[in-house]
Amino acid sequence: MSRKLIFFLMIALGLGIGLYLGWGLAPNLAGGSPLKALREDFKTDYVLMTAEVYDRDGDIKLAVDRLNELESGPALDVATTAITYARSAGYSINDLELMSNLIQALQEYNTKTSGGTP
Repeated sequence: MSRKLIFFLMIALGLGIGLYLGWGLAPNLAGGSPLKALREDFKTDYVLMTAEVYDRDGDIKLAVDRLNELESGPALDVATTAITYARSAGYSINDLELMSNLIQALQEYNTKTSGGTP
């Protein structure tokens, strides 16, 4: 066999083994970090993204579920902490408005689910 053929066969063999190990045998060895491990700025971005989706679909239960995934306390507290950080970090007025609308909806949701007085 020529040296070039052996070279390309070894490259193909290495590529095949790498793909098999990476996608077939052990695709998720590294694992992911939990959302609660995010820095405050990333948590705020997560809350903002949740507020954007809520603004579009109006599903407050889904928004609560998403905020609970952060495991940083009740959804309303998470959103309130996020908007406080967003104000200090100079987020746009539009972003602050979206987050504020989410907080208002969370307050109404908490009142409905806790059976509070009108």
